[in-house]
Amino acid sequence: MSREYRQVLEQNYEATIDTLLSTAPPYVADFYNHMHHGKREITTQLSYIRDIIDFLSYEKTILPEMKDKSLVSFPEEILSKLTIQDINEYRNYLFNIRKLSNPSAKKKLAALSAFFKYLCLNETITVNPMTNFEYPVINKRRIVKLDAELSQQLLDGILANNKYLATSEYGEFVVDIPPRVWIKRERAVLRNYAITYLFLGAGLRISELVGLDLNDISFRNNSVNVILKGGDETQVFFPDEVADALRLYLDGPPLPPALAEKYSPVSETASWAKSHICDETLNRSILEHFPNASKEEIESIKDLVSHYRRQGRDGYKPTKNCQAVFLSNRGTRLTVRMVELMLKEMVKTYLPDYDDKDIFSPHKLRATCATRILSQTGDIELASTQLNHKGVAVTAAFYAELQKEKRKDKIKNLEVNDW
Repeated sequence: MSREYRQVLEQNYEATIDTLLSTAPPYVADFYNHMHHGKREITTQLSYIRDIIDFLSYEKTILPEMKDKSLVSFPEEILSKLTIQDINEYRNYLFNIRKLSNPSAKKKLAALSAFFKYLCLNETITVNPMTNFEYPVINKRRIVKLDAELSQQLLDGILANNKYLATSEYGEFVVDIPPRVWIKRERAVLRNYAITYLFLGAGLRISELVGLDLNDISFRNNSVNVILKGGDETQVFFPDEVADALRLYLDGPPLPPALAEKYSPVSETASWAKSHICDETLNRSILEHFPNASKEEIESIKDLVSHYRRQGRDGYKPTKNCQAVFLSNRGTRLTVRMVELMLKEMVKTYLPDYDDKDIFSPHKLRATCATRILSQTGDIELASTQLNHKGVAVTAAFYAELQKEKRKDKIKNLEVNDW
């Protein structure tokens, strides 16, 4: 992952934090400076600042003395008078008014806990109102992933590019892809295919994937260099199938032998074909430009245009000095949000019967990779290392889920009347 890319992200996060702090009391900025010199990720720091401001804003709305005052002037004295009952009321507000889930509420309350611990440490308050606070119980959640059949079905669908997720007032439904949309999306097929394969084969985090630069890829080692949370750099390895998908996207598809025999990539016909990849009236354009072409030649030219529609990285016309592996239509680095939306749409389009399609995210492909490694090797430490988990305890949850599924299959295949 490009360190420059990571630095830009951190600068953007810090700018957002500065904006938030400008609306908050000075002691919130002191807490941020305390965190900033610790080990918390910048994204965690941003989340904490937002959660603390949310809490202070809530308290401001229920305190008569703060009704006509700004949040910046929220006095420390009020914080020193808070009790566990006040925290319980805020918890109830998160559940009953904000309708947050247990995990979301617990994250906000954990931010408050860190904040109050700092205030005690700094002697701003003498009693921590959360000392005996009981956090919401978080039930163990089912691991959402794809099995081998669904993974292959998704890859095949992306490569086929023959379906479209249409929307109407009645909801979403999958249809055969309209010609205009097909022409537009052919360009992105190899990129989306490589992205999905890399998630499935290497188990990257989405921030690691969008942050990849060209010099991060080693085809000799079948690996990519990524920067982990905390700034450490490491290698993540991938199988040969992933390498093939990446090469296809980076180099662009080679001309099929039949077309290569007829047309040089720098020939006039090839140049004309490249300039008409978005032509929705291709038949008419061919007849106008090649009036003496035979039926066989017309079909070959159509095949040539179709070939050039499915482009590699260079087809995105990278902006100057852009070394990002995965590019947007503007030739700039893909964003996390772009990848999230693309994958969610592809899953809904090509896995319409998949039960978890509405809650799908790129992280589920990471879970799929972990399960695949465990299924094929049974090596928890290998899976933990590949996915750069904090410890094998995180990976053990995937192993437990895998064993559960194996038990389910054994029970399903038992004969009820065979004693």
